[in-house]
Amino acid sequence: MFYPADKLSVVFRNTSGHVESSEIIIAHSTNKEDIRKFALHNLKFKNAISVIDLGCGFGFFTQALKGRISRQAVAIGIDCYPEYRESYLTLCRELGFTGRFYDSGIEALSGFQPGSVDLILSSFSIYFFPQIMPNVVSLLKSEGTFIIVTHYSTHLKELTTLINEILNDLGILQTEPLPHDRLCRNFPAEEGVDRLTRYFNKIVKRDYNNELVFNSESASELMKYVNYKKSFFLPETVLKNPELSMEAEYMLLNKISKMKEFRITKKDAVFICTHPIKN
Repeated sequence: MFYPADKLSVVFRNTSGHVESSEIIIAHSTNKEDIRKFALHNLKFKNAISVIDLGCGFGFFTQALKGRISRQAVAIGIDCYPEYRESYLTLCRELGFTGRFYDSGIEALSGFQPGSVDLILSSFSIYFFPQIMPNVVSLLKSEGTFIIVTHYSTHLKELTTLINEILNDLGILQTEPLPHDRLCRNFPAEEGVDRLTRYFNKIVKRDYNNELVFNSESASELMKYVNYKKSFFLPETVLKNPELSMEAEYMLLNKISKMKEFRITKKDAVFICTHPIKN
């Protein structure tokens, strides 16, 4: 099961909120290159007939495979939530792929034959299940590829710093990192190569430098994103107190609304892993 599914990944059950938050990120990014295009630059998998998208959601990354994999390919989406089934399968039909969807999380991997998969994707999801690497290596063909897109540990640092300041103003002393920061540390991009070396003989890393920019006029857009992912940004003690949660959100909106510009670090990395080390 996705970790920690009961506290953080449950937010993605709100499929419309997931789509809207993705659109907000794209709209306010300084780097306008589609990260999927960046990740797949010069990569084609014309002979790939078996593809797995881990934490597929509504199919954001699978969509980028159009024209890059075999027309006979089977695209397999794996997620925790059945709410994504129809949107994922509809996308596959529109792309001309045969689509399959499993909502049992990474436990679904046990149903696939070892050495049977050409391409495995994990786009902004590996930090939910960093323990998955041996399973990935087992499932990949010897010429297979594993592509990871993940955050640096400094992801959204300006936002989480501001939230911590607000919590402090409310008398809530944080002795532990916010849930978002803890999650990013499960598989931070700066540790990616070291963590992957024991599983793959070749690893190519691509840094995707980016910032999010908001101002007084777009502060409400940032708040939509924060509200959707509030379980990532607020400690459980605050989430359990609706009045306190609303006060924290109001204070955050007030601070951002007074800023001429609020720039937020959003540096990510792509890891293209090939030549899996088979035991």
